[in-house]
Amino acid sequence: MKTLELDLSGYSAAGPGSPVHLLFIRQAAGGQLMAARGPDKGESGIFKTHPNGGGLRALLMQNGYVVHEAGEGSEIGTGTDVCHWDRRFREGRPQPLPWGQTPGLPLSRGSDLAAEAS
Repeated sequence: MKTLELDLSGYSAAGPGSPVHLLFIRQAAGGQLMAARGPDKGESGIFKTHPNGGGLRALLMQNGYVVHEAGEGSEIGTGTDVCHWDRRFREGRPQPLPWGQTPGLPLSRGSDLAAEAS
């Protein structure tokens, strides 16, 4: 398999000038990437720590990003695996709701998870 290398040297490594909110809607594998490395702590694909933790949540937060996550079990996070995309986008997607008004948790702020993981 051929590997594609991206040249990102034209982009600044500096974080944004003001906080940027990011919402990650994903399944458990993405939760592992976001989590700090440690014991398996979390539910519905939103992990505080995980043995395979990639630490992306903490890296983003250290660089001025505010991380929000929606996982399986929340209205917006359910049915987001790749095998669901065709039906989900064909039938329409849920309308975004203001933070804290999303029915059916889990939906969490990365800052809460990062504080608990340390």
